[in-house]
Amino acid sequence: MTLRAELRGAGWRADLSEKNTLTAKPLIYSVLNMRIHLTFCVLVLVFWSLGRSQAATLALYEFASSGDFASSITSVNYTPSNATLGISPTTNTASFTSGRIEISNTDYIETASAALADGQYLSVTLTSDLGFLLTLDTFSMGHARSNSAPRQLAIYAATNGSSSFTSLGTVGNANSSTLTTYTRDLTTAPISFVNLNSVEFRMVWFDDNATPGVARYDNITISGDVAAIPEPSTYVLVGVALGSLWLLRRRRFRAY
Repeated sequence: MTLRAELRGAGWRADLSEKNTLTAKPLIYSVLNMRIHLTFCVLVLVFWSLGRSQAATLALYEFASSGDFASSITSVNYTPSNATLGISPTTNTASFTSGRIEISNTDYIETASAALADGQYLSVTLTSDLGFLLTLDTFSMGHARSNSAPRQLAIYAATNGSSSFTSLGTVGNANSSTLTTYTRDLTTAPISFVNLNSVEFRMVWFDDNATPGVARYDNITISGDVAAIPEPSTYVLVGVALGSLWLLRRRRFRAY
């Protein structure tokens, strides 16, 4: 049996240089080195995903029965508010027909910003529990109107209790008994919906049409996830583990 074969049988890898110099390195070193790298990658993934939950529907307002302003989806980690009407100098009244909410009033304002300031809106709010944060992905809703109701709908949002609302977009409100679904991708919104304590959405109706009418809404849906805020000790433990792996790898490298 040759020297090369004997070394291989003993678990060693040998290479003969041009000067017939034998350089040997145990295969076990390569295996351990690979395991260290894999463990390091796993710890990094665990650290990155600490406290994260899967994206899901966090709130759904179906207005299924008379006086039902509550979300049909709730959680122990956050609280969706009841849907509420803005406080307007004119009269906003809500009725429930065919599993949707219909809002009537006696005055309509020409611009979205003025209607927002005047209280011509329907509002919903999500608030995270202590030790948790909200990250939202999408907002959607069904909408329509009667013949004389406002022909425009604007969506506004404010985060973390701010009184400053940002427009997420405006859509035409069709004259129909059948609702049209509006969906807004919040990951491309002009404000961030990542790691929030709270967020409020306001659906504002506006138009220069002064004739009384009805704005129809249903299936207001807010999707995303809620994440636990990791304790500082968790970050310390993960950091120590990563540091220990680095030292172990360095020592084994020097040993061979």
